[in-house]
Amino acid sequence: LKLLEVDSVEEVQKYGLLNFVLPEFHLLFQKLHHEVFLGKTATLEFVLQSKHGKQHWVDTHAAPLYDQNGQVKAMVAVTRDITERINLLQELEAQAHKDFLTGLSNRRHFFALAEQELSRTQRYNNSLSILMMDIDFFKSINDAHGHNAGDLVLQKLACICLATLREIDVIGRMGGEEFAILLPETTGSRAMEVAERMRQALENATVILEHNNLALKFTVSIGVTTMTSPEVTIDSMLQDADAALYQAKNSGRNKVVNYPF
Repeated sequence: LKLLEVDSVEEVQKYGLLNFVLPEFHLLFQKLHHEVFLGKTATLEFVLQSKHGKQHWVDTHAAPLYDQNGQVKAMVAVTRDITERINLLQELEAQAHKDFLTGLSNRRHFFALAEQELSRTQRYNNSLSILMMDIDFFKSINDAHGHNAGDLVLQKLACICLATLREIDVIGRMGGEEFAILLPETTGSRAMEVAERMRQALENATVILEHNNLALKFTVSIGVTTMTSPEVTIDSMLQDADAALYQAKNSGRNKVVNYPF
């Protein structure tokens, strides 16, 4: 009753138990009842929503009760609140996909999302571009101001990139100060515009170091490549974008270079 935020069993019966179950679980909940009244045991994890809208993940184990003639007359069930366990599992799953410092996709998750997007792009004959981005002189930032300053720069970069990119775009931290960005349905010229807008936004950003109130500035170099044929792979595109990135760094940094250059 406390879980459902009601005062009595009669109130549950009047409201209807199924109405406390989220709609997407209705069929599974009805299937559980059907199986039990056929004489089977059944289990189900689903979401209960209380009278006032509070949601709980629950785990139900149900079994039939028989009358003296061996017919199923009712069901008995044990239902446990597993919200805390589900939340923990979801948090662990998110941690497996995310870079702990920036909150961006980690390298493994980026590749998984990129492969999915490449397949979709090839299926529908769309455009696809990839950026490789590197923070200029990042080691110097760490050496001069400490690793905490470097962490703040990485976090600032992540925030600005997320604000600049679309929801369908994918950005991942590939390691250290290097990032990859996947731009679905994006031509080469459009990708260059996105990269340049991001470069300018990062150049104009400021990181304030709390211990000495120093305003820290930083820049990035970006390499851009666009899908040129249906046979390309994510690895080959990343290699091309990486070549453009190194061209940007070797020709002065704080710039965007397109591959082929």
